[in-house]
Amino acid sequence: MNTERLKFVPLSYEYLDQYYEEFSEDITRYQYPDSFKSRDDAEKFFNWFIKLNQERTSMIFILLDAEDESFVGDVEAHGLDTDTPELGVWIAKRHQNKGYAYEAIKSFIDYLKANYTIESFIYEADSRNTASQRLAEKLGAVKGEHEDIVTESGKELQLDTYYIK
Repeated sequence: MNTERLKFVPLSYEYLDQYYEEFSEDITRYQYPDSFKSRDDAEKFFNWFIKLNQERTSMIFILLDAEDESFVGDVEAHGLDTDTPELGVWIAKRHQNKGYAYEAIKSFIDYLKANYTIESFIYEADSRNTASQRLAEKLGAVKGEHEDIVTESGKELQLDTYYIK
């Protein structure tokens, strides 16, 4: 699944500190989860993600730069026990605008299609997040429903659901 520029690494505690530092308030502005208040919160989140990986209902990879192995972000698929899993990707601030999100999610989609029975993928993007909107369009996604939600922490999201065949 690796690409010329990205290395996909299974989620492990080796990357906890980098994940904690990079999953900032700026990164999570238009995402359901919030940034972490503490390293302990990040570790609890990692525990949950690792459990999902072990249950094989989700697949979460850390993304590293293939050349210098610097932390780039993560790519995720949830609901692998369904025929319409949900995809997610986030890229650390210093690595944004380099095409990494598209490269990662495209490679991931190809891998999942080859190894799972999938009808389509779901990708949600806040309507104010133009980069995520462009990513969905570049993937050939079809825009579906729109939903305004308020998270448990009070964050207001304007989510558009996209479907990728």
